[in-house]
Amino acid sequence: MQKGVPDEGATPVRVPVTASAAARLRAGEHIVLSGPIWRLGGAGWERIRAGSRALQPLPFDVAGAVLWLDPAAERLPAAPNGGDAADAAVIHLIASGLAAIISERPCTPSIRYALRKYGALAIRSQRRTLRSSGAIVAFSDLGLEALRAIRVRRLPAVVTVDAHGGEYRVDRSPNRAAG
Repeated sequence: MQKGVPDEGATPVRVPVTASAAARLRAGEHIVLSGPIWRLGGAGWERIRAGSRALQPLPFDVAGAVLWLDPAAERLPAAPNGGDAADAAVIHLIASGLAAIISERPCTPSIRYALRKYGALAIRSQRRTLRSSGAIVAFSDLGLEALRAIRVRRLPAVVTVDAHGGEYRVDRSPNRAAG
């Protein structure tokens, strides 16, 4: 996947992603996403995490959804890949029907387990233009960290963890997980 250049041989994937579409994709496969995706900053993750602990309804329809994890937010303790408490929020979304996460960082073992258990995907894309774009859907008081809906067309990406537990490290060759 070249930065900013659509992958001509990539598999097209429409969002919302169906369970059968997710099951067909394999780790290391290049894809192009089209449709609405969601983006959430660090403070937004804290709200999702608190809401999941309080069993509050999610502020968006998670079924088949793709959630882009803001790289800046991923370094925060309340964000995904930031620890067990943060992982719980992501796992809650995956268990609720989230089809994929777009992340620039490797998934923790607990998130990889949830992806396999619920048939979801981890995806990597180098597009950074998504950070502040899109309509605010929830948590408008958070500014750039609010929940946003972003419509993408042919967003190039690669599957890093498939629905069967297969893993692909962007800097290395595919490593099929046992399972």
